[in-house]
Amino acid sequence: MAREKKWDLGLVYPAGSSLPKKPRLLISLKSILKNPSGSWPNRLDDLVGEVSSVQLLFPEVVVGYVVVLDYGAPTKRRGGVYRPPQGNELDPIYARFKQGLAALAQRRPPLWAQGLVEGCWVLEIDTRRAPLLLRPEEAVAEGEAFLDALVGELRRREPLLFLDQS
Repeated sequence: MAREKKWDLGLVYPAGSSLPKKPRLLISLKSILKNPSGSWPNRLDDLVGEVSSVQLLFPEVVVGYVVVLDYGAPTKRRGGVYRPPQGNELDPIYARFKQGLAALAQRRPPLWAQGLVEGCWVLEIDTRRAPLLLRPEEAVAEGEAFLDALVGELRRREPLLFLDQS
């Protein structure tokens, strides 16, 4: 593979079998906690590379991407000094990141392009205030929808994994 990736969460099946193990569902966890303007393009590039590599070997794998964005993340200023952002100055940067991420989170038939993912979940925090998590109720609902979508896609691609074996 072009880029080696240790996935943060994965369902590999069959477990404990003599059959070859295959990843069926993989989730990558990332964050942007420092220098957002310099980090977000790299995060999208990393995502495309990591996902493309695993999809070359296992095109049917379902992939999700979870990212934490800190609206209080220190930003690199002139002279290489990091300072907290002023007000909502990171809003446009994170809006571009989320737009790019949404463009990559649409892997469904017939759009099977490598480098795309089946879903993403963006958690927004602000380390300048308490509580850290912004919009907690929406974050939970979005997380549940993200997981439901991934499992739904896995069910469509690998229905035998969901047979009752009792």
